[in-house]
Amino acid sequence: MSKRFTTALTAAGLLLAVWARPVLAEVAPQEHRLANARLALTVQRQGAIISDLRLRPEGANLLADPAVADPVMFGHFLCFDRWGQVAPEAAARGIPFHGEAVRFPWRWTELSARSVGQEVTLPIAGLSARRQVRLTERDPVYAVTLEVTNSTPETKAYTAVEHATLGEVWLHDEVRLSSNARQGLVHASPQPKVAIAPDWESVFTWPMARVHGRTVDLRDTPGPGPRFLVSLMFADETEWAWIFQIDRTSGDLIGYVWSPTDYPWLMLYYSRGARRFLNRSIEFGTTGLYLPRPQLAKIGQFLDRPVLAQLAPGASRQHRFWGFACKAPPGSSAVTQVTVESGGVRLEFDQGEAMHLQLPDPE
Repeated sequence: MSKRFTTALTAAGLLLAVWARPVLAEVAPQEHRLANARLALTVQRQGAIISDLRLRPEGANLLADPAVADPVMFGHFLCFDRWGQVAPEAAARGIPFHGEAVRFPWRWTELSARSVGQEVTLPIAGLSARRQVRLTERDPVYAVTLEVTNSTPETKAYTAVEHATLGEVWLHDEVRLSSNARQGLVHASPQPKVAIAPDWESVFTWPMARVHGRTVDLRDTPGPGPRFLVSLMFADETEWAWIFQIDRTSGDLIGYVWSPTDYPWLMLYYSRGARRFLNRSIEFGTTGLYLPRPQLAKIGQFLDRPVLAQLAPGASRQHRFWGFACKAPPGSSAVTQVTVESGGVRLEFDQGEAMHLQLPDPE
């Protein structure tokens, strides 16, 4: 092969490489679907939201859609660079409730049959995020990796919370939760009473909590009453945190497994009117207090867990979790044990045989 022809091929390759990345951004599909034989999920360009999660072939969407949830914050979305309320000075700068990440379109960096990559830079906070969702080849399991980066010249504080707002199929009384959480805090409403001094009277041991003047087993569906939020943490020796939810009428199961070093906190949110549920959410992240940034900075830790993460200039940090959606064994109503094995996860139930599920290939 002549040197001239080789040079021409090299130049053409470079030109294609230059074109390849903008093409992905210019096509900019508004959503991308990942699917295998047992599970399908759809990721939105807007906010990197997982908007649709359903068992194949005929399952209903297990996540809330915009028609019954918030038109911006629905399905499974990311609260970043903060979760919850913002301080007045931050709001004056334009930072919205639950942070900027869900408000902007993300750039596609990968689009394939079982994997999708996205990235965004928050225009006000200045932090960047890269997110990859990977589905297994055959099992109803997907992995989500979030990498946050501080490209600014100053240390930045942040919180990151994975917010799964559940679909209407879960808004009834035949739903049972199971988790290896240890201790928690009840907020009578989304705005907790915790300020600088922790409200120790609201602290409980999972699963029995005092909510609106009555004792509630949080594994079961709470009865009629106002909305409330529960923040949970895990024992020091916990290697893998987990939460699963089973619909005892349909057998549908949804759940999450992650390392507590990535996400120390688990939150459960309930909103129910006199006759029906209005909202049910599973949330896990780097904070468990629903407070503006200045108050979190003053508190530092609660229940011996950090409530605010820090990134030095130029630093990056990864947060990962696995998501599950499938049918539980007949007659089962709870996951009793989760074991992460080489290349897979073993789920044990109160009834029926254990389930072995493949994990997505490493990145």
